[in-house]
Amino acid sequence: MTIAAEKAIDGRQARSARTRAAVAQAMLDCIHDGALRPSAKSVAARAGVSARAVFRHFENMESLMAETTRLHLEKTLPLLPPPLTTGPQSKRVRSFVELCVAYLEPSRLVWNSGRLRMPFSPVLQESHRNLLAAWDHELKKSFASEFKAMTATIRKRRIQILVTMLGQDAWSELREVQGLSLEESKRTLEEATRLVLSPQ
Repeated sequence: MTIAAEKAIDGRQARSARTRAAVAQAMLDCIHDGALRPSAKSVAARAGVSARAVFRHFENMESLMAETTRLHLEKTLPLLPPPLTTGPQSKRVRSFVELCVAYLEPSRLVWNSGRLRMPFSPVLQESHRNLLAAWDHELKKSFASEFKAMTATIRKRRIQILVTMLGQDAWSELREVQGLSLEESKRTLEEATRLVLSPQ
């Protein structure tokens, strides 16, 4: 293969990658604008490409949603504040809730959109399991002393409760269904976390 041919292939691959990224960003923008199930046509218009181009880069809307979720995590996770792992429990609880909320609040629309497709998407299910595993890992670091005082069975159950309680479904319930303010929702999670961490 000639150098010119190799450059041409590299150029096509770069353009393809840029288009794929633009489509995923367009999907994310549509969701942030309130369209929980944006059509391929609306995503294409936002990205400045044809609807056919969307499906040249993504097998279906589920695979596009999976890439959009990955893009959202890539943008969001590096901005999260590290939780405290030492100090009084009250400060560690507040710190951990702040970490959760820093992710949960900006992710509500993306979660609501992905939730519609998750029952039919193994890729989205796997992405969600990975996020829950990360929450589990951070909880064990932040509250190691509290969990150490519990039996293995109780510790496992309490962590499961906390992972669920500090997850996106519970946050959406507080913010959207119960209509609590951001601060009221934070206080609710802080109090609930302290209760779950209390000695058995």
